[in-house]
Amino acid sequence: DIERRGPGGWDRIKEDVADRLLEKHSHFYPGLADAVIAREVDSPLDMQRWSPATFVNGEVHGAGLQLFQTSGFRPTPELAQYAVPGCEGLYLCGPFMHPGGAIFGAGRPTAIKILDDLDIDFDKVIAGKM
Repeated sequence: DIERRGPGGWDRIKEDVADRLLEKHSHFYPGLADAVIAREVDSPLDMQRWSPATFVNGEVHGAGLQLFQTSGFRPTPELAQYAVPGCEGLYLCGPFMHPGGAIFGAGRPTAIKILDDLDIDFDKVIAGKM
């Protein structure tokens, strides 16, 4: 119960929570735990420490989530395609990009964009045929 332990409770339990999540996901992805060569575990409290004006109270979606900044307009229409116009090779990924924070696989759209720019078939990559 994080509420009773205070926000600092995250410092005490985040590694255990990460271990349990990895164990749970390993059920669906056999060999996942063995494939991890390094990890960095960030809690909502760490997010707030890292950027207090952006991740207020550990909000993983970031600041300024307005209706006009959702879906294909996230974070702005100019940047919504996961790449920075005029800066070839610079791609965007994270809670400020669609589909937003707290989503497993949120880096997938950016990976698809990068592979597309490199003329690599994403479907073949995930099928193990590349």
